[in-house]
Amino acid sequence: MEADEILRRMSRDGVEPNVYTYSTLIDGLAKAAQMDPAETAFAEMRRAKIKPSVVTYNSLLKGVVRGSTDSDRAREVLNRARALFDRMRDDGVAPDLVTYNTLIDACVSANEPTEEMFKVLSALVDAGHRPDVVTYTTLLKHFGKVGDVVAARWLMREMEADANVRVDASARNALVDALAKGGLTREATRAARAMRDDGHAPDASTYGALLDGFARAGDITPDDFLAASVDPIQAFAKPVMAHMNDDHGESTPPSAAEVDWVMRKNALSSPDSMTLQECETVVHTYKSYLKRRPEIERAFSEYDADGDDFLNRAELSRYVACELNGGDAPDDEALDWLVKRVDVGGRSRTRTT
Repeated sequence: MEADEILRRMSRDGVEPNVYTYSTLIDGLAKAAQMDPAETAFAEMRRAKIKPSVVTYNSLLKGVVRGSTDSDRAREVLNRARALFDRMRDDGVAPDLVTYNTLIDACVSANEPTEEMFKVLSALVDAGHRPDVVTYTTLLKHFGKVGDVVAARWLMREMEADANVRVDASARNALVDALAKGGLTREATRAARAMRDDGHAPDASTYGALLDGFARAGDITPDDFLAASVDPIQAFAKPVMAHMNDDHGESTPPSAAEVDWVMRKNALSSPDSMTLQECETVVHTYKSYLKRRPEIERAFSEYDADGDDFLNRAELSRYVACELNGGDAPDDEALDWLVKRVDVGGRSRTRTT
């Protein structure tokens, strides 16, 4: 339904639109990216001699800036945003924090130089406002885009020192992205780990920024990545270390023996890769192992007499007798059956209980 039709219906029903009515209508249209009807409603509001409020102007401004995702139109959008900002002040409506943040966002999308952002930031402060988490995060994104790591670090310190601002996950991700794009992958990784200390779990944006940074640092193209041979131990160990451990924070990767056991146990179809279904089975196997690892490590500390990280038949027999069979040693037939079930390495000894 067109904006003018809504207004005509209101008039027919004897409802006189006011600033709140128009502001709500304009906000809804702007959020729906229907900027022509939104501007029609704004013009009708002026004809009705109803003065727009800061909320009205902010709704229009945010609607205009939402169209700046297309880089080809970003400059045009910024010019429209600036014109609307000037019109707002000429109309005697004082811009608020949302207004300034939206204008900074438009500058970032249009790839304006840093000086332009700081001009808006100075105007924000001069108007009696204080930067909030949105202000800081938007500027961090800009520093990431232009590769200004020094400025990104400085801004994060300013943000952390601001008692009125709580650094959120978006801000942390913006810093990780800036560091990764600047080639500082180790520092970016530390920043991602620090997110947990601040109560935020790294998300898809965090890992995407890190992957992008590692690719840049290694000069890896998509074709290089697809053509690369995969070390199955590393291919499995790294995701396990980052994602599969129960506490999602364990820094020690699985040992080669553990990975070898998991891969053998699940009879993977290829020595260098795994299918999606095999990967799912491996994940479940390893997570189950993690839950029982303390018990397994205790058993090995007591029964692995030669310290070779494997239980031979005699050691396994003692373990079964003492832990599982009330002190009675298993006979050869029972021990043969057990070894056959658990000796996935085919060495007549086992790494699991």
